[in-house]
Amino acid sequence: GSASNPQVVMNIIISFVGAGILGIPEAFQQSGWLLGCATLFLTSAFNIYSMLRLPTVQTILQQRQQQRQRQQRNGLSATTTTSPTSAPTTTTTTTDHDDNNHNQSPIQSYGDVGRCVLGQRG
Repeated sequence: GSASNPQVVMNIIISFVGAGILGIPEAFQQSGWLLGCATLFLTSAFNIYSMLRLPTVQTILQQRQQQRQRQQRNGLSATTTTSPTSAPTTTTTTTDHDDNNHNQSPIQSYGDVGRCVLGQRG
């Protein structure tokens, strides 16, 4: 994207904190201090974990995209499956065209990650 780092930070604060802050008093009134604090802490921890995982997801998707592009230049289309406990497994088939042209652009934003994972309509 074209936004600077301070603009991204402000956008995150406005979109997440702004909307969420309005519901916190009602949530604490309904759940109580102990459960309210525990829920707020767990939700915050999951959000931070997810946010920190996004660069890793971006790197993995870019590596897969580059591998796919190299194989297409050689006239092959490949699907690579990786599991945490085994080595990557690649299935290769010959194709004349690529149905996933949206995967050709670099991954630079959350939208690009979504398109790469879920496809054009995702």
